[in-house]
Parts: sequence; structure tokens; C-alpha cells
Amino acid sequence: MRLRAAWTNTDARNFGLVDSIVNGAYFYQYQNGSIPFNNLVATLTYANKGLLVGLTGRYDSGKRRFGSNVFVPSWATLDLAVEIPITSFFTLTGNVFNLTDTQFEFLDGNPAPGTTFRVGGRFEIGG
Repeated sequence: MRLRAAWTNTDARNFGLVDSIVNGAYFYQYQNGSIPFNNLVATLTYANKGLLVGLTGRYDSGKRRFGSNVFVPSWATLDLAVEIPITSFFTLTGNVFNLTDTQFEFLDGNPAPGTTFRVGGRFEIGG
């Protein structure tokens, strides 16, 4: 079993000249839109004899809407990935994204889909 986590704190506030009629809507000292202050990704992985199960959690502290001082709310999601060996050369793969069916905006004005899934397979031929 393995746990991996990555946390990012980004201060992307504009600096320099303050807001003025000449500069337009500059939003001095506000975080740059599309960049959250905090972002966390953690993955818990279990692997045994070709079987792989991974659980990934994501947290986004929210972003400022473009051209506004209003913020997109923070959000958290959970994803599941599975690989099941069927034969020595074929592995069945599957993913479930957004297990908790969290409603959120990944980017300003673009709602992310609810729970989605993907099923596939992988052939490995040769050495």
C-alpha cells in the first residue's frame, strides 16, 4: 500500500500599479482567476499480483471569477481506478470519477460533470 500527497499554495495576486481608470479592471491584490490559493491531491494505492486499486482525492480552495471579486466555491472530489489482470497479456481497466457526485466548477462558468466512469482493457504483447 502506498500513499502519495502533493499540496500547492500559490500566491498569484497582481502587484504593481493599483486600480485606476487608466488601467481598467486590474483587481489589484486579488488572486489571479483560474489559480486557487491551495490545491491538494492525495492518492492511496494498493497493488498485489497485478491487481491495482487507486483512490485519489482532490481539493481546490476556489478561484476568483474572471473580471469580478466573486469567488468560485472550493470543492473536493474522490476518484477510483482499478486494474484487474485477466490473463498474462490482458488487463481490464476501469475508473469512476467524482464518486461523491460533487457539483463544482473546475474553471469559472464551466461546471464539471457529475459521476462518470470509463471501462477499458490493455493488451501487452512482447517483452
